[in-house]
Amino acid sequence: MKGYLSAAVLILSTGPATAKDSDVWRACSIDSVQSCTPTGCSPRRPTISVYIGYHQQTGFERAVYLRCAVGLSECDRYYPVVRQVGEFIVFSLPEHSLFSKLDKNDRLVDVAGVQDTIFISRGRCTEAAPPPASRWRSWRH
Repeated sequence: MKGYLSAAVLILSTGPATAKDSDVWRACSIDSVQSCTPTGCSPRRPTISVYIGYHQQTGFERAVYLRCAVGLSECDRYYPVVRQVGEFIVFSLPEHSLFSKLDKNDRLVDVAGVQDTIFISRGRCTEAAPPPASRWRSWRH
């Protein structure tokens, strides 16, 4: 009994995780899209929005990348690799030929490769909680 009580006190004393300056929780709307093939690039109408989230604590890291329809609906969830690269935070999904770069002014560049076509989407992000799970279509890895 004493051991269980000690464990409970330890768990309670650690308290809840708090957001740090390095945390990222951003909803991003896409302003422009370029579609590039081997024969050239052309503008396209934006059809996606992106939500990115990242939290790091000693020995613990959590990240999410939601690729959604415009308005953060019908979202597919992915688990990205997150790295700080210079002044950018990069959310990478190498198995899906996709990465997003967030700059310190909350501007996003999202690059996705589909066969021999590259889609370069640019947008702006604001701090936000993730969309509700009811808007997620699937859980993807």
